[in-house]
Formats: sequence, C-alpha cells, structure tokens
Amino acid sequence: KNHFNAVCAEAGVLTPGTAVLDFGAGRPSAAEVTFPFPIIVKPADSALHNKLTMQGKRKLYEIDDSTALEDLIDRLHAAGFSGEMLAQDRIPGDDILSVTIYRARNGEVTLARTSKVLLQDPRPAYLGIPDVQVVQDMPDVVEASRRILETADYHGFANLDAIRDPRDGSVKFFEVNPRYGRNCYYATGSGANVAEQLVSDLVENSPVTAPAPYDDLVYTVLPPQTIARLLPKGAERDGAAALVKRGRWADPLKYDGERNPKHKAYAQIAAWNHVRAYRGAPRIIGG
Repeated sequence: KNHFNAVCAEAGVLTPGTAVLDFGAGRPSAAEVTFPFPIIVKPADSALHNKLTMQGKRKLYEIDDSTALEDLIDRLHAAGFSGEMLAQDRIPGDDILSVTIYRARNGEVTLARTSKVLLQDPRPAYLGIPDVQVVQDMPDVVEASRRILETADYHGFANLDAIRDPRDGSVKFFEVNPRYGRNCYYATGSGANVAEQLVSDLVENSPVTAPAPYDDLVYTVLPPQTIARLLPKGAERDGAAALVKRGRWADPLKYDGERNPKHKAYAQIAAWNHVRAYRGAPRIIGG
C-alpha cells in the first residue's frame, strides 16, 4: 500500500496526504506526520498487522492528535510490530466511493463499476469494509482508476477505494485491492459476468466488454428491510429504500438457486449478525 501514492502521482491522480511510519527501522515519531489532524492510521501490510497481538487492535485507527498518535506508536512498538503503518489525512465527509475494474492483457478496460458506500462495518476488526453500497455511474472516477492501472501496467481485477473531498469536489484515491472480493459483488449483481471476463481474456484471448448497468442497484450484506432503519434521514436513505422496494438489491450470500437449507440459514444468520453489530454503534464513514 505504501507504493500506491507514487503510482497515483505518476498517473496524475490525487491521494490524501500520507506519511510512512516505519517500525522496522526502530520506533517512529509522531513528528513524521506533517499534515493536520485528525488522521487515519492503517497498516501497509494488513497480513503482518493481523498477526499482531495488541490490546485495542483495529483494522484502522482514527487519531485525533499527536498525543494519541504517540500512544498508538508506543503500543505497536511494545507489541513487536516491525512493519510499516500509513498515516493519512482524514478527508472530511462521507462520500466514500468504490471502483471495481477488469483490465485485460491487451490493456483494455472491459469491466468498470462504481458505487457509493452508505454503511461500513462498525466492528473494530472490520472497519472500512462496506456493508451497503449503491451502484452509480461515475465516469470521472472510472477514468482516474483506468489511469492508475495503466501507469502500473496492471492486468486483472482490481478494487479501488476513493473519497470525494467536499472541500473542493476532487476525488482522492487511498487504496487498491488486487482482487475481486466480496465487496465487489455489486458488479456481478448489476449484470457483469466475472467468469466471462477471465475466460474471454485469458483462455480465448478475446476480451469481452461487460454491459453497462441499466439501473442503480443496492449491494447489501444486511437484510434489505433494515437498511432504511440504519441510514439517517435524507435522499440517500430514500433512494436506497426505493431500490430495495423495486427488488434492485443484491447480497453476495444470497443465491436464488440454492437448495441447501443449511446454506440458506447461514446466509440469514450472517445478515442479522451484521445488524447486531450496529446496535449502539455510530455510523462508520470515512477511511
């Protein structure tokens, strides 16, 4: 993740201010962060951070001042963390965006879907993972994503995270995941055939462009009837509720052809367990 900003800079794409806190070279200092607080701190290598045993460990850390940052650095250092943490400017607002793209071997982008994130998992170990998204057409975000992948000469599926900065309307990218993950299912739900992308490109050597979505779609891992209750009043809640009412929603664990009652029960239990996580928790935005 710490090389992502360099690629974006070369591609002419904006990113949040970032400082690398390298624990491999000793105990870093909060003074290395030269942009204003509050900030977000997250591991450059998630797998290394996941192995760490530390009280108060989170997927990412929301830090309000230098004192809190020094405390986090102390705890990470005492726990033996030897990797890198990224300290990033926390962009205000909640216009969080997700982009799912497939770039074929010939350099052509054959699948591109964009969504606005409405709810993120509030549990410490899963902060930042989208629970509810709405598929929307965002050509400027797709174009910026294309430039990033082109600059890196990247081929295959990629999922990029970005935020629209309310201070100037610009889109700033802060992460790329080199895979088609669960949260990318909004692309499948809106009509993109994932297997077709891989087979046509890598087996048949003739990439096929996925059809554009004909309508907005709600992606959810929560029971769809609970979404309106969890979102604050406003146009986003009303829009999501209207899409759900029309049946325009998709859950990665729900499959109409499923016949195994155990699988069906698991999907339902998992959805309601997600709802329980929101009880008494603030709405998680930003990242």
